[in-house]
Amino acid sequence: MTDTNLFGTGIAFNLNGSYSKQEQQLLLNITQPYLFDNPIYSALDVALKRTDYEDFRFTQSDIIEKVFNAGLSLGFISKRLDTKFITNFGGENINYPKKPEPKLSDFPIEAERIEFQNILNKRFIEGGFVWLGGTASQDYRNHPIHPSRGYQWLVSSRVAASQKFGFIRIDLDGSWYNPLIGERDLVAALHAHLGTVAALKNKIIPYRELFHVGGPATVRGFLFGEIGPTWRGDSIGAKHALWINAELIFPIAPDFSIKGCIFYDGGAGWDTPDSGDISPLRLRNNGFDYRHSIGFGVRVYRPTPIRVDWGFKLDRRRGESESEVHFTMSHEF
Repeated sequence: MTDTNLFGTGIAFNLNGSYSKQEQQLLLNITQPYLFDNPIYSALDVALKRTDYEDFRFTQSDIIEKVFNAGLSLGFISKRLDTKFITNFGGENINYPKKPEPKLSDFPIEAERIEFQNILNKRFIEGGFVWLGGTASQDYRNHPIHPSRGYQWLVSSRVAASQKFGFIRIDLDGSWYNPLIGERDLVAALHAHLGTVAALKNKIIPYRELFHVGGPATVRGFLFGEIGPTWRGDSIGAKHALWINAELIFPIAPDFSIKGCIFYDGGAGWDTPDSGDISPLRLRNNGFDYRHSIGFGVRVYRPTPIRVDWGFKLDRRRGESESEVHFTMSHEF
């Protein structure tokens, strides 16, 4: 539900709900783009999310995470730098209806079970924290949905703290577009993301704040978190991440409601928290290990954005599948 001029006040209202097998969420955004009749951006965001981490194979049941997040934002556009600056602050609470525990039948060796339980205890802790963040960005694309020229970039940072949690996270993200044949007949798109997160002294980084490289949002052709630290194949999260995406995009329908693409993806996630407490016999991919893939995909923009991508690993290793098919409902990067 969207209204860009709520009750004639100039306030933008957006209520968005989504449901999938692994995640359900309800998002509310209220934005005043011209606060006090001045070019000051202000916004209220509230989010309810329920995530099912079914990729963990060695727990008694799926790990269900419930998150409530609320935040306020204030920002402005610097005419001199032509850059948008936003400061935001808020709070988040994380809850697990059922404590994650190892499946005993999968652990004939007691030391492995204890090690896995310690990992679960450190990654999935209940509690809340407050955070303070800031972003700087530019957007010079010629269209928000069908860009063919221009670029955009964003730098964001967030510091969070509480009795249990404490971390600082920094993300750099950028995209570039340029037509190769005609204005929109064949468009080259490049995207890159670099991120890092560090724990404050004697504090914990929540699992959702760690990086899980691999999957439709990062490197296609790989499973969730497959390119990064894993414990017996399950992603336990990385403190550092890098991924790049290159696409050749072309229209399939004349009205641009359906597009196709050929892509190359590559990236890595490395350095999981507390790696010194995990046996190297079971910890894999903890160092920088760049992996990549190629593939093709289809984008459907109406009535709702749908993406289908089929990625093929260029450096397949023993025990891995040759390819992965990804089905998502989201806009392009």
